[in-house]
This record gives sequence, C-alpha cells and structure tokens, in this order.
Amino acid sequence: MKSRLNALMEILPQAVLIIDGRSGQIKESNLKACEMFGYSSYEMANLTVEDLVPADLKKNHPAFRLAFMMNTRKRQMGYHPPIRGLCKDGTQLDMDIALTATEADDDVMVICGERQPAKSGVIEKFEASRK
Repeated sequence: MKSRLNALMEILPQAVLIIDGRSGQIKESNLKACEMFGYSSYEMANLTVEDLVPADLKKNHPAFRLAFMMNTRKRQMGYHPPIRGLCKDGTQLDMDIALTATEADDDVMVICGERQPAKSGVIEKFEASRK
C-alpha cells in the first residue's frame, strides 16, 4: 500500500507532504514539494512543518496544528489571510493548502500549491462582470 501511495504522490502536480500531526515531523514528501521549497528529499525528511513556516507565523503554528488534530476534517486554507510558506533560500510563497487527516494514525496529508497571481486582473474583471 505504501508503494502505491508514493507512486500517487509523485504523479500529482501539487506539492504533497505527509506529516505527523502531533510532532509536526515531515514523514513523506513528493518531488514537487522538494522543488517548491528548495530542499532535497533527504533534507525534507529531517524537517518539521514549522521549518516551512515564516518566522512571524512559526510561534503559533504548533497550536494551530494541534487544534486541527483535535477536530480533523478536510479543509482548505489560504484565503484570509493568505498562508505563506518559507523556502530554504528564505523566500516566501503565498500558498493554497488543503489538509486532511486519517483516522488510523496521527498523519496529516498536506497538499500545497503556490498561489498564482492573477494575470493583469483578468479574474477580478471576470468576477466584477458577474455582479
């Protein structure tokens, strides 16, 4: 089963992390996640999810993670305020994140995508035209 999960993670176009929800330790990551954050798979396996959180948000993140574990359900994150990820080189990315946890253990699957800025306001213009 684990080899199927790894194969699925590698073909996904999104960055995927599987973390221990209690400790925050990154247990699995796909190539897209490594590329997005600038770490090798070996380096990523030695990080916690808090290592990928900017300094101004890092202090509160363990409490948010543990609160999620007490009320697990699929959820989207990253809209208000935007979620930011911290890359190895110190740059920050605006992120869209989806979380889901399994009942069997404390693992949390985190699916990350870099938020793409709207090109020349096309999305905003479209949404305004629908009003």
